[in-house]
Amino acid sequence: MSEGKDIHEDLKPGYSDYAHAGVKAGLSLFPIIGGPISEFFSMIIAPPLSKRREEWMGIIYQELVRLETEIDGFRIDNLKDNEQFISVLLYATNIAMRTHQKEKIEALRNAVINSATDLPLEDDIQFIFLNLIDRYTPLHLKLLEKMDEFHSRDVHKLLVHSSGSLIKSDLSILIPEFKNNFELSYKIEKDLVNDGLIYEDKLPDEAINPKTNQRRRTTILGQKFLKFIKSPFNPDQ
Repeated sequence: MSEGKDIHEDLKPGYSDYAHAGVKAGLSLFPIIGGPISEFFSMIIAPPLSKRREEWMGIIYQELVRLETEIDGFRIDNLKDNEQFISVLLYATNIAMRTHQKEKIEALRNAVINSATDLPLEDDIQFIFLNLIDRYTPLHLKLLEKMDEFHSRDVHKLLVHSSGSLIKSDLSILIPEFKNNFELSYKIEKDLVNDGLIYEDKLPDEAINPKTNQRRRTTILGQKFLKFIKSPFNPDQ
């Protein structure tokens, strides 16, 4: 493990801090409205932004320390030469500053930590996945995970008759928040279909889960996405 590495060094003022100072200075140039807006920015925006940044960097550092402890040959210091990791970290940090939702923070954290390992995932795919995390809600992530677990033998449980012969998916069986809110469940399911993460209806042979020999609704891309946002550590540890 790297000795004497101080996380506070990583939390010294960076680009976002100087940008904040620049915005505040720019607002002060407008004497009538600049003063109040500048004060609003300093009082309302700056403190939580700084807090989020410190918490986020602390989380990433602690996870990297854990990675260094559990993976032979992994060294935090070597990451400074890993351009892919640096890009993923900066991109994910930008997204993390814009959300308070725990599920998305966890997904971003896992994505960053996985990018520091030898995860066999192309650069383009990683950034596509980061954009999906940015755009998705926690319900998107939750439904995708449930779809990966829900197999073809259980599909009939999701189908309900509506308006005579019309059949639709009752996703509230998987996600209680969808109960009496078909528009929301339809929108989220459609997003996952359009992004190529789940199959819409007919499940091809490659959808077979080798562990259960049952077809699952997640596509190969969807399964890669789930692996990307899943913690690389054993949950029992």
